[in-house]
Formats: sequence, structure tokens, C-alpha cells
Amino acid sequence: MFATSNTKLFSNVTVDNADCLSDHFRITADIAVRTAKPVVAYSSRNIRSIDVTSFEDDLRKSVLFTQPADTLDAYVDQFNAVVEQLLDTVARVRSRRRRPQKPISKWLSSEAIAAKRSRRRLERRWRTTGAEAHRSEYRQACRKANQLINALS
Repeated sequence: MFATSNTKLFSNVTVDNADCLSDHFRITADIAVRTAKPVVAYSSRNIRSIDVTSFEDDLRKSVLFTQPADTLDAYVDQFNAVVEQLLDTVARVRSRRRRPQKPISKWLSSEAIAAKRSRRRLERRWRTTGAEAHRSEYRQACRKANQLINALS
């Protein structure tokens, strides 16, 4: 027995007598099941926390300046190794995981996305000033954005 308020969850529902093997009927259906969203792993460094002058001093004291490699390929390898080593001391690599963003705006037109941005900008302006003129501008932008969004559905 299936009981649901959403009929879109089931498709290809069939009922048969199970070849008279039982006094019950066999029900088969395809059921739409949500799958878990994948988790995206990424790595980053907090570059903003680096003290630039001390990083520059450490870089000037490194083998890049004291003993540079002879060939271009060797120098590029040396450069990459030294910079990565210095970055590991001042801005360690942080590994994190997050769910991907919801694709809520993927189906919106570029006009609708621009209207949403404008609406949000006008809302912030109205909230900070509290002026009635800004509120009416914001409400007008709301109507325009909603009109563009609803035109697609």
C-alpha cells in the first residue's frame, strides 16, 4: 500500500494478482528518491594574514637570491619549492569541505538576476536610511524582480 500527498514521487505504478499465489495484490512502482548532495573538498591559504615585509625578507634570504639555479627550468622548480615552503610557515594550507551552492539561480535569466541584485541593494539602502523615498524605490524593485522571476515559471 502506498500513501502520499505528493503523487510526483511515484511513477509506473502497476497492480497485478501475483499469479494467484496469494490473496493479496502485488504493487510495483518507480519511486523518486533524493540523493545526498556531494561534498566538495578544497584547500586554501589565508594570504591576508601574511606579514608582507617579513615574508619579503625571508624570500630575499632564501636560496633564490643566495644560490639561484643555473637553468630556467631548475630555477622555476627552485622558486616553486621555496615559495611553497615559506607559505607553509606563514600561511598553512587549510583543507575544508562544504556542500556545493544551491543552483537556485541557474534557471533565472540574466535580467532576473540583475533585478534581484538591484532589489537587494535598494533594500540595504532603505534599511540604513529609513527614508520613505528609498522604501518606495525598493518596493518598485521588488515588483520588477518578482515579475521577471515569475515570467520564467
